[in-house]
Amino acid sequence: VLMYIFAGLVWFLQNPPAAANFTPLYQSAVPYPPFVVVLMAMGLTFIVFEGYEIIAQTGEESRNPEKDLPKAHFLTLGTATVIFIAVAFVTIAILGAGTPANLNPLSLAVAAQIAFRNPLLGLIVVTAGVLIGSLAALPSLIFSSSRVAFAMGRDGDMPRLFARLHPKYRTPKNAILASGLIIGLMIVTLDVIQIAASADLMFLILFTLVNGAVIVLRRTHPEVHRPWKMPLFPLLPIIGLGSKAVLSVALYLVEPLAWGIGLGWTVLGFGVYYLWTRRERIAEVAAPIIEAFVPVPRERYHILVAVDDLADHTLVDFASLVARVEDADVTILNVIEVPSTLPLNAIGRLYALEVRQALGKLARRGADTGVRAKGRVVVSHEVAEAVLETIRDEDVNLLVAGWKGAGRRGRILGSNLDRFVQEAPCDVVVFKTAGLKEKLGRILVMNAPEWHVSYATGYAILLAKQHKAAITIFSAAQTAAELTREKAYSNRLGLMCRTHGVPVEEKFAKVRSIVDAVVAEAKAYDLLVLGASSEWRLTQFAFGAMQDQIARQAEGPVLMVRKVRRKGPTSKVEGVRGVP
Repeated sequence: VLMYIFAGLVWFLQNPPAAANFTPLYQSAVPYPPFVVVLMAMGLTFIVFEGYEIIAQTGEESRNPEKDLPKAHFLTLGTATVIFIAVAFVTIAILGAGTPANLNPLSLAVAAQIAFRNPLLGLIVVTAGVLIGSLAALPSLIFSSSRVAFAMGRDGDMPRLFARLHPKYRTPKNAILASGLIIGLMIVTLDVIQIAASADLMFLILFTLVNGAVIVLRRTHPEVHRPWKMPLFPLLPIIGLGSKAVLSVALYLVEPLAWGIGLGWTVLGFGVYYLWTRRERIAEVAAPIIEAFVPVPRERYHILVAVDDLADHTLVDFASLVARVEDADVTILNVIEVPSTLPLNAIGRLYALEVRQALGKLARRGADTGVRAKGRVVVSHEVAEAVLETIRDEDVNLLVAGWKGAGRRGRILGSNLDRFVQEAPCDVVVFKTAGLKEKLGRILVMNAPEWHVSYATGYAILLAKQHKAAITIFSAAQTAAELTREKAYSNRLGLMCRTHGVPVEEKFAKVRSIVDAVVAEAKAYDLLVLGASSEWRLTQFAFGAMQDQIARQAEGPVLMVRKVRRKGPTSKVEGVRGVP
């Protein structure tokens, strides 16, 4: 399209006499006044803007819908308007007023042959543009229509068969098949003008309902948060209602059959809707699971536990231990990941209930230890994004996440954990719990002159006091000078342990490979504790170059800690005051 517009503008500028092609400005072969013909053209060309309403349908998947959706709407409409005006201008400039209508639908091909000064090249450009545009639009059309049918079938507004998913690909197979059959039937039985007019009328009906819904909802639900302010309300939706009615009447003059098809399809839709609407809807169960994020400023320390395995209570137990020291609130979060091809509430009713019940048990386990704990379920297409959004909106101070071990090639810890460590605006604890004993006897802390290690030692002290375990501060370096520096920091960590009555041993080793030395030493301990290095800010690392390697190679449980400087409640863990 852009090539056609550019070539046409160049041709027009090189041929000044072509300006005469725009006169007379108005001519029509139909016996109606000029303004009526303009309205008829407006009604018929209304379909060129079809598709921008899909932006609203994807609002739940937008990262910042309050700002992104209004911008997307205006940019989409503005871009489409400019492109279509440019195409019309170039076509009329080349062929003259009235000629495109006589040549339709070959007008673009003829104009392109003239603009490119090469009949074959012009034909290739137009043909390729039509094919590419059709192939690009068809999948989105089927995706949108089948998704609506799937959602209505799942919610009980249409027959349940439309909500059935393919057992392998997890796509709404019946909804896609129905959409394809309807599209094919219209292509076979109707011509282009009839299809366009029918589609135009359906969209006019759709946008009429939207304008009416805006007025009704803002009157009946004024308390709903609406960040997008509508000027001159309700004047604009009233103008919208009137203009849609006028265009619908004008469209009848273009193709009366469109009214029969459009109204018949609408009546059929209402019939199906009211036939099935009284049936039970899964959405009534699933909807409460999708919680709205409302930023709440907190004065109390807040811990977020991201759990994947709902049967494993290790992370909750650790978070509860920290919460008793911090006097913190604990939120136990489980993210139900939904494929991007499905809407966020496309979850099974029984599964949703099972998740809520399992989180309730974990929350009660924390509450039994005197901790304020609650469970929360979030449905999302991206687990990492959902957790990070919760951290930001809930003003979380500490994230506790589990790790199953070495991830896939190309990942550091795993796609989600990598993002947690690198992007979370709070402290992060990643706990590899596989093989963790019920009773800890020996805990190994890898020493390094980093403030992250100090806090990691604080968490090790909490666990040691709970399990009556001993701590070993292990310092490994490749040179004597480095080992001397680490001894000074080891003394500080040892003093922390002795202050809280935890048995501690300090070990020092000059080695060739620090990674190999720590991994080998950790085999004799029940838990390895690592603090991040300053390298964690680099995207190729999670906790640091050595820390990442050690964590991946260590055979036993590993606790990794990364701190950030932030405003709000300060952590008490380094000093370990008030340990129960």
